[in-house]
Amino acid sequence: MTKFDYVAQATLTLSNQFHTDKVNPGAFVTRMRAAISAGDALDECKKSLFYGRDFKIPPPDGAEADTVWREMLSALHPDPKTAEHILHATIGLVTEASEMLEAVYKAMTKNRALDLVNMTEESGDAKWYLAVLAHALGNTWEQDEVINIAKLRARFPNAFTEHDANNRDLATERAILEGESQGKGLNVNRADTTNGDLARERLADAVGMTEEQRDQADRGRKYFKGE
Repeated sequence: MTKFDYVAQATLTLSNQFHTDKVNPGAFVTRMRAAISAGDALDECKKSLFYGRDFKIPPPDGAEADTVWREMLSALHPDPKTAEHILHATIGLVTEASEMLEAVYKAMTKNRALDLVNMTEESGDAKWYLAVLAHALGNTWEQDEVINIAKLRARFPNAFTEHDANNRDLATERAILEGESQGKGLNVNRADTTNGDLARERLADAVGMTEEQRDQADRGRKYFKGE
């Protein structure tokens, strides 16, 4: 049996087009700077939340801050530690991506050689965060790879085409992703995702969230929205 080669499979759906006539280079550089700045800001949060470093903006009373955090985290998963891991991995992926983007930005605009060693390091760190996220979601690395390629090959049956990229069959792609979820007992229907409340309710049922935990998550969302 031929070994599944994710990298080889991934490059089959890689675009070989580069439309310099479509994007203003100055606007692109501005957006790179904004993304890098956002990544740096999130990195400060990550290092304070998970490494215990002091944060520039002090929180409210300690007990109140902990309550708000727990309520917001409960929207991710009923198990607090799993919720923390999901948040950690998600923030971490953004910060690693912004560090790679910064290296690219400096090479493109500051006349600096692209630091390939650093790019490889950040790529490895991003994989670490993806592994943490896969574990928190109950997936294996292999499951994530196989289902991702299955979705992409449904989008591009033979190879990448701009037509297929711009005319996606979202229903088919979602069905492939849901097939994996249903294999884990997460029966979240595609139609439900158009209704945020119903989708959250079904997902809460799937992961065993109690009514009290749902109320706690709702309080966290309302706090974030300032209600």
